[in-house]
Amino acid sequence: MIRLWAFFAGLGGFLSIAAGAVSAHLETSDAHAAALLRTGALYGLAHAAALLAVVAMAERRSRPGLPLSVAGFGFAAGIVLFSFSLFAVALTGIARFTAATPFGGIAMLTGWAGLMLGALARRAR
Repeated sequence: MIRLWAFFAGLGGFLSIAAGAVSAHLETSDAHAAALLRTGALYGLAHAAALLAVVAMAERRSRPGLPLSVAGFGFAAGIVLFSFSLFAVALTGIARFTAATPFGGIAMLTGWAGLMLGALARRAR
């Protein structure tokens, strides 16, 4: 599980940096696509870093526990559903990909809630 989260953190970070670079080249030719790439990159990179924090917290325990598991899967799913859906729309022009975007946002919020609960559970020990 922890290795999977670290993988998605790396994938999210890698693709977010790539999307940010592509957005810089699209600004004059397709401002809407550039904005989608920038938004996806910002959220993807922030949540890749948050996912690494979950990995670090989980590695300090014998088992991550439910709150950190929720955080890890929430952040990983959020990166895929939110950021990658925006990347897909920007690069293909197929607006249907945005159907996944709100679910990604909910997954990211769920991840943050799990991280908060995981931090409280950690402090209580």
